[in-house]
Amino acid sequence: AGLVLLFSGRVFADGPTGAPPAGTGTATTPKAEPTEAKKQEARIRYQKALSLFDDGAFDAALIEFKEGYALAPSFRILYNMGVTSERLKDFVGAVRYYEQFLKDGGTDVKEDQRTAVGEQLQLLKGRIAKLTVKTNVPTASILVDDIVVGVGEVTAKEVNSGRRRITVTASGYQSDQRSIDAPGGDTVSIDVTLQSTQVTRNVHEKAYIPWLGIVGTL
Repeated sequence: AGLVLLFSGRVFADGPTGAPPAGTGTATTPKAEPTEAKKQEARIRYQKALSLFDDGAFDAALIEFKEGYALAPSFRILYNMGVTSERLKDFVGAVRYYEQFLKDGGTDVKEDQRTAVGEQLQLLKGRIAKLTVKTNVPTASILVDDIVVGVGEVTAKEVNSGRRRITVTASGYQSDQRSIDAPGGDTVSIDVTLQSTQVTRNVHEKAYIPWLGIVGTL
């Protein structure tokens, strides 16, 4: 079946072929052809992904697309993963998949299709912010929306625009969690100082004189 792009937000109707990406125009080591069993499983995953997408279960659909792609890589599936990521408001992921789609599709992507995807990429890139986080602990884990993005420091990390939850945690220190606004196209920088959980105690020992009372009577 021919490649048909539906830019209204619909995914491809045609499934994976099981063939390595074509038309890249570069000399690369050929990938091993998937077995018939893998191709069949990939088709099942793909059809399941389409059904889930139609039902609005976009997170589950993306998982199935990824599984199908791992079994039988096809640049067509990359486009579907981009569309699904958009529905999940994951603009960073959508950009990554669309760019890989254009690269792997090469000359198999028609010029009007390439133009349309390029225009969508420009729109999506305006919905991406860059985040820089510095901490006072080199081993601290830095998480954005519960996903680890770096250790100790991250610089100009691309994140989806909107309200993001930043968590910094390290062994022996109190965790720091905060919400930030990340406008598209902007760079947001924050400094996080973690406090140690080890409390320094100054023990002042006082001389103890036992009270024996008074022996005898008045």
